[in-house]
Amino acid sequence: MVALYGLAGAEFAIVGFTLVEFNYRHGNWRKAANSLLPWLYLAGGIQVALYFSSVIVTLRPCTGFDFALAHLDSYLMFGGSVVQLSMKLASCYAPAEAIYYSMGGVMGAAILFLCLAGDKRAAFQMGGAILIAYYVSLAVFYFVPAQGPFISGGLPHEMLTAGVQRMSLGNARILYRHAGWITPPLAYYVAFPSLHVAQPLIAAWFLRRWRAVSLIVLGYSGLLVLAIVILQWHYIVDILGGFAVASLAVSLVSIGSRRFSEDKNNQSFASDAR
Repeated sequence: MVALYGLAGAEFAIVGFTLVEFNYRHGNWRKAANSLLPWLYLAGGIQVALYFSSVIVTLRPCTGFDFALAHLDSYLMFGGSVVQLSMKLASCYAPAEAIYYSMGGVMGAAILFLCLAGDKRAAFQMGGAILIAYYVSLAVFYFVPAQGPFISGGLPHEMLTAGVQRMSLGNARILYRHAGWITPPLAYYVAFPSLHVAQPLIAAWFLRRWRAVSLIVLGYSGLLVLAIVILQWHYIVDILGGFAVASLAVSLVSIGSRRFSEDKNNQSFASDAR
């Protein structure tokens, strides 16, 4: 818990320094305020995705494909498993939690950066790509329901992540048995593909014009993959699925943006021709 408070303090410090530097350089504060709009768009879309996630686990057995994914992992890891690797890296549990739970801060910083740079459209596109990744993953989850390696392994009970994993699995089973409402009623139960992998990759793509910033986010993505494995959240195949769904989401948004620009240019050309 102390580590999480320290992490929260570090995130607030980073945002604080960003805003102070922005003010020092006489930036446009309206652009900073505008970052709330893409955040609300993304947060609202994720909230709806959580409802769908809860509905799916009432219809499908939440661990139906865990055995198959674990079996596939054994081929990818030459007979090993995520749980075995996690146990060998038990000394890294604390930093792994700090990295894993900081993703929201990284996504917020990416949206803020785009808006401060005057590209609110890119911030909305980034949010749209993340939401596409969410809903594609939910569709996959309906046909390939799985929870993650932690169901056959598990972390020390005193860890925050261990409690979250137990609650997630318990909630999904309660919903499937229609045993009543749970608190909180909403959660995201998808193992395959990994959205924790997809989201920072999407952010890095939309920050690519600022190479140094994009590389920092990519570096964080690499650390996040390690944290995901150490905390037994996802199979290796889930992580590969995260790369795939990120690529798909970015491609769809890019195609839509290109068509929008072409239509806009055609309309402008037709108007000038008159």
